[in-house]
Amino acid sequence: RVPFIGGTLTKTPRELLNLRPGEWVEVKSYEEILATLDKKGKNRGMTFDSEMVKYCGTRCRVRQRVERIVDEPTGRMMVLPNDCIILEGATCTGEYHGFCPRAIYPFWREIWLRRVDEAQGPGA
Repeated sequence: RVPFIGGTLTKTPRELLNLRPGEWVEVKSYEEILATLDKKGKNRGMTFDSEMVKYCGTRCRVRQRVERIVDEPTGRMMVLPNDCIILEGATCTGEYHGFCPRAIYPFWREIWLRRVDEAQGPGA
């Protein structure tokens, strides 16, 4: 069953952690993330997708910050104006998208993550 993704906010909050590649983070709980979303399931224009729910409560390493992307429909380079993070091992499995085989990295807002001590690592 596809998880419901939608919040109640009209203006969504921002939290900057200034995360860097290699740092450990914990994905906040589903409920904590829902509290940051508008009715369309977005935080400052970025969608929290149903494929991301499975990572709530898990620990991952920051793979990189994303500052630019190619807009697939137009082929144009876009500069992202807000924080955008990808996490190692957190890929889309296509479970809720017709088993899409692309295994892309979903984009995360820093407000959906919390920094954890490196000593705590993945299994703490």
